[in-house]
Amino acid sequence: MTKDKAIYNFWQKFGMPFYPNTNLPSATDITFPYGTFEVVIGNSLEKVYPTVKLYFRTDSEIIPNKKVDEISHFIGKDGYGIKCDTGLILIRREEPWSQGMLDPQDDSIKVKLLSVSLEFLTTD
Repeated sequence: MTKDKAIYNFWQKFGMPFYPNTNLPSATDITFPYGTFEVVIGNSLEKVYPTVKLYFRTDSEIIPNKKVDEISHFIGKDGYGIKCDTGLILIRREEPWSQGMLDPQDDSIKVKLLSVSLEFLTTD
């Protein structure tokens, strides 16, 4: 599996759609909650820091915080290995792990910005 496909598949594990930030559906086709991730691909032994955001339409912080905790526990304190054709991509939580913000155009949309790194333990 290619690096980009492996990263895409990783983000699909969390019970809500995740979209590459360069390939979002139209605003009328997006259903909440959803996530976006920056497609950043590294070479062998390179470490990159993609942007990951979660979007929720809610008045409460409970559901967004629960999803952030779920993803945090899945990645774990030592990271999570994503297999690809040329080796392994190690995803890790970075600091600060999560930051909350509001959508500037709609206060009912809560956004969580996650800090992750991807380390490419690959042969290319």
